[in-house]
Amino acid sequence: MNSLASLYTSQGRYGEAEPLFKETLEKRREVLGMNHPDTLTSMNNLASLYQSQGRYGEAELLFKEALEKRRKVSGLSHSTTLTSMNNLAALYHAQGRYGETELLHKEVLEKRREMLGLSHPATLVSMNNLAALYHAQRRHREAESLYKEVLERYRKVLGVSHSTTLKSMHNLANLYRNQNRYLEAKSLYKELLEKSREVLGEDHPDTLLYMSNFASSYTSHGRYEESELSLKEVLEKRREILGLNHPSTLNSMNSLTDLYHTQERYIEAEPLYKEILEKRREVLGTSHPHTLTVQLNYITLLINLYKERDALLLLKNMEAHLFTYIITQLDTLSKERVRRRFQLSTSLFQNIVFSLAHRKPSSETTRFAARVLLQWKQIQAEEEAYIAQLVRTTQDPRIRTAGEKVIELRTRLSRLTQQPEAESQSPLSKTLSELERVEVELQQLSRHYRGRLAVSGVTLDGVWSQLPADSTLLEFRQYNPVAFNIRKVGNPHWMAYLLRADGEAPILQDLGPVEPTRKLWNQLRSAGHDKAKADQAARELYQSLFGTFESKITDLKTLFIAPDGFLHLVPLTRLILPDGRYWIERQAIHQLQTGRDLLRQPLRNDSNHFLALGGVDFHQNAEVVTSEPEVPRSLFASVNRQTADEIKFFKPLPASGEEADEIALMYRLNRKAQAEVWPGLEASEARLKALESAPKILHLATHGFYLRDRPLGAERPLVLSGLSLAGANQGLRGQIGPDGEDGILYSLEVLGLNLHGTELVSLSACNTGQGVVDYAEGVYGLVRAFRIAGARRVLMTLWPVGDDHAKDFMVAFYERWLQQPVSDPAKALRETYLAYIRHPDPELRNPRVWAPYVLVGN
Repeated sequence: MNSLASLYTSQGRYGEAEPLFKETLEKRREVLGMNHPDTLTSMNNLASLYQSQGRYGEAELLFKEALEKRRKVSGLSHSTTLTSMNNLAALYHAQGRYGETELLHKEVLEKRREMLGLSHPATLVSMNNLAALYHAQRRHREAESLYKEVLERYRKVLGVSHSTTLKSMHNLANLYRNQNRYLEAKSLYKELLEKSREVLGEDHPDTLLYMSNFASSYTSHGRYEESELSLKEVLEKRREILGLNHPSTLNSMNSLTDLYHTQERYIEAEPLYKEILEKRREVLGTSHPHTLTVQLNYITLLINLYKERDALLLLKNMEAHLFTYIITQLDTLSKERVRRRFQLSTSLFQNIVFSLAHRKPSSETTRFAARVLLQWKQIQAEEEAYIAQLVRTTQDPRIRTAGEKVIELRTRLSRLTQQPEAESQSPLSKTLSELERVEVELQQLSRHYRGRLAVSGVTLDGVWSQLPADSTLLEFRQYNPVAFNIRKVGNPHWMAYLLRADGEAPILQDLGPVEPTRKLWNQLRSAGHDKAKADQAARELYQSLFGTFESKITDLKTLFIAPDGFLHLVPLTRLILPDGRYWIERQAIHQLQTGRDLLRQPLRNDSNHFLALGGVDFHQNAEVVTSEPEVPRSLFASVNRQTADEIKFFKPLPASGEEADEIALMYRLNRKAQAEVWPGLEASEARLKALESAPKILHLATHGFYLRDRPLGAERPLVLSGLSLAGANQGLRGQIGPDGEDGILYSLEVLGLNLHGTELVSLSACNTGQGVVDYAEGVYGLVRAFRIAGARRVLMTLWPVGDDHAKDFMVAFYERWLQQPVSDPAKALRETYLAYIRHPDPELRNPRVWAPYVLVGN
């Protein structure tokens, strides 16, 4: 059964191979046991099949399980263990996870050198794998050195004509070709083909592979006729020998079709693309990455043939399959960094959609592009928010247990993440690995309840219907315009669509390159107290981003704006209109994370409880504990070292205590409800995490921070930002309190807070809107974390705010808000802005005092 499944796999008959591999694995588990070598081989075979199908998340789970069991059963240095490590590394390589790939390949190579010697075939395979990784990373010098060493040893050990030696020669030739070292590549290819034909024969699959790549090298330097002849010959032989549906046959068809496409021979390329697409759908499935890639190439060709209508239909068809692919990856990929990069890999689809709408504007292309723009932002945040809500409300004990474990591990990781240069077996790395494992488990458990990506059901008309009268939605997206004729993407541009409540047709507009607006934003940020310079940048930035829509928005009462990229960090309210006023003076501006916020129904929260933390005692004099049982004290000495190096210490904020008390008193008087203040040592991290019921309003008056370029920041950006609570200065020195907390609430820990239905979280602290800007997911920081935790709205700051100024602004805001007969914090915030803008004191009129405060959420 296993051999038959392997044959089907080699033929690309994955649908027939999978049930056989599954049945074999099930029977071996039953008869031989979970840890038997044959069982683990079956597990590995099924994982390899999943990898071939692009089901990387499922493959990773099986590869990891097989590796873990082989380490336990056979030992760390056994050949089967090393093979499992190599398989996992190959999967990581396929996903572009080069850092993890390199670690595994180096470990395998070191062990094989030690056990087998430098010239053993298995050692040389490991050297070749490491060279291939360097090649993929464009580390050409390192790759060439290894490729040459491997080739030299193969020639000595196996002979100059051995098939393995020829494959090694092929790798080096490909490297030369990619470096445009055509003469050296041609010499190797010529020798390679001669020997392969002599030893393996004209029709051997390896010979055909070498011919195909040699032909592609002709294409690289414009020798199209020679390339075409060779590609046709390879295609004909592969059809005859391997069959019409074999992956290698389809690769040959694709190479020939791409050649025609490059030469603008569109009429000849079209039927070939169509045939390849049909066969890849049949063999690999509609959601396989290779199928989707061919479909995008075919779409590009159709656009070049001015068949935009056909291209649009294919794009619409493709979207559902792309969502299916995303579901599989997001639910099973363990690395957050990889999940984020994976979403970036889907950007070509969006680039083509927006570029088509820009090239051929029509009602249909505009509406489709607007819907894609609406659906494809912050998908992961949407799913994380759903899971967080499910953990808090479910009766399923498995989900509750996994959710509690995730919260515990995130806390531990937040403490350990500032430790520099953690070794692979350090507590930090072990904690991260365990967290990733449990998160995947939780994602898969939650899939039973949600079924599909929630955003896939969002419609443009649904959002349209939620717009209040006399308002509009303006949503932005960064994209790379596609030059369809040369099949290249350009530098980033801004795309935006305008959706008016009055039913006027949506407007989609390319607003030009991103870089000039980035320069204006930097000028605005760096102007400091030079108001004239800042005002000029604010005026130009408004014109650059919103000038196109001026005639469509000037008469409206309310604007809903969903930024993208660094626009999340731009103070929109202080941009200056053509008439010289601040934008907020003309109309109300509501900032959303995505336009889908208009559809978000408030989570039910019957509490009327107000909770404020202020006047926090950062110097905790109570008993401290300097270690946890399973973590050595020496480790905690450096836990928050890098945070301490940048922050030094958290200074007292005396006005923050007065701020919390005054706002709580206003709440009691106006809302006739309970208002609680936690001052001093009562404002503890453990107490906040232990909240059993979500407050109606959570007000946090303390220090905020955002750290740049810290260890694990790429893996977990939410460990770079946070808030200081009681005892935080001891936490900076590696001490934790008797409650087990260090007083530093990282954004990663915020995800576990119970804010189910909290109406507003006010972050009266510095830089609480800062974070890592991500292509697909916006800003990774406190705002994202509090929203995922359940908060409907977050009031944050874009830059440092003084203690006294923050108190005055927040008191003024709450005074207006709490006196409203119907709660509308956005209206109250605008009234506060206007009061400052019109204040008799010129210092308070300065936007640096009032503009950092931004309310996010509908």
